[in-house]
Amino acid sequence: GKTRCAAALLERRCGGALALFVVNRTVLAKQAAAALGDYCDVVSGWDGRTAVRPRDAVRPTVVVATIQGLRAGGALARPKAFDAFACVVLDEAHGAAADSYLKLLFAGLETNPRCLVIGLTATPFRLQRGD
Repeated sequence: GKTRCAAALLERRCGGALALFVVNRTVLAKQAAAALGDYCDVVSGWDGRTAVRPRDAVRPTVVVATIQGLRAGGALARPKAFDAFACVVLDEAHGAAADSYLKLLFAGLETNPRCLVIGLTATPFRLQRGD
């Protein structure tokens, strides 16, 4: 559902460019990589330590990473690590208020203001206990 919609959007918006697809669990990274593969070239497991370049002049190259991997690899401490991305997709965006996501959004993308940021969620709000 959500990932395939994002893949279609990335195909139209980021053809020939790099996009970053950020998830919060390894199992979601595997699922996202499989779903995105029909529309995009996929790079899995990027932690921000190495440079990534687009692989195709037409299809987007989508780097699938966990927020934990980006933090552990030091990418969140190196804002320029995100300069090459034309688009960042945050899966489970209802959790994007966490410090690691905020660091990515504000520090990581500060040097790349033209980057399109897309948030995906199937949980737009949470009920309070007892509701």
